[in-house]
Amino acid sequence: MSTGTNRFPDYIRFPLVLGVICLVSGALVGAVYSVTKPGIDRSRARKIEAALQSLVPAYASFTDRTVDGGVLYEVRDAEGALVAYGAKTSADNSYNSMDPVTLITVMDVHCARILGISVVSSKETPGLGEKIKACPAPQSIAGWLAGAPECAVLLLPSGEKQVHRVLRITENAVVVLGDGGAEKTIDGAVVTDDALPPAFQAQFAGLSPENARLKKDGGAVDALTGATISSTAVVNAVQKGAALIRSSAGR
Repeated sequence: MSTGTNRFPDYIRFPLVLGVICLVSGALVGAVYSVTKPGIDRSRARKIEAALQSLVPAYASFTDRTVDGGVLYEVRDAEGALVAYGAKTSADNSYNSMDPVTLITVMDVHCARILGISVVSSKETPGLGEKIKACPAPQSIAGWLAGAPECAVLLLPSGEKQVHRVLRITENAVVVLGDGGAEKTIDGAVVTDDALPPAFQAQFAGLSPENARLKKDGGAVDALTGATISSTAVVNAVQKGAALIRSSAGR
């Protein structure tokens, strides 16, 4: 209850005090954000650059621009030649709708096939949906071959690494690789399980956008067991990325 000595009655003073507290709190939050934002932006940029480097062996630099539906990247080699397009998009149907699956899709300069994808942000269910980022366990080449692998990193004599889908392994241990629907037998190169991309993501390498769908939907991608929603979310983001690249590249 207010007294005669109070300058303001309680019904005015309490809202004023709360207002001052809110203003001070807001100012502090804004100050912290302004201090930390540059570091956050640099971290995000490094993550994007690392993803593009891992997906495009000839990577030297990239430029980006925001377009309707995401961010478009033009990847160039050391001589400035355009070698790939990339797009960062987010899924519309992630299990965690508050923090959707966000990934980079990279396609060749003809926009015909996907060179690879890289999930840069996701907070799906641990142990289930988060397996979209799970990498294969390290193993020997002999063990890798015996396990009938689904993907391989081909180490060329030049030192370049290419990710391919393994179609079959012949009796003399020659691995036949899939490359955009065609078959290629290893010749003059070495297959290694070093630096393999996450197993689920590796399935997209070499596919056309039309085939980059789950098998239940007529595509070539196996869904993660117990994580169909997250698997579908990745496909959704990849399809959005491929469409963005094709439309923004004028093809």
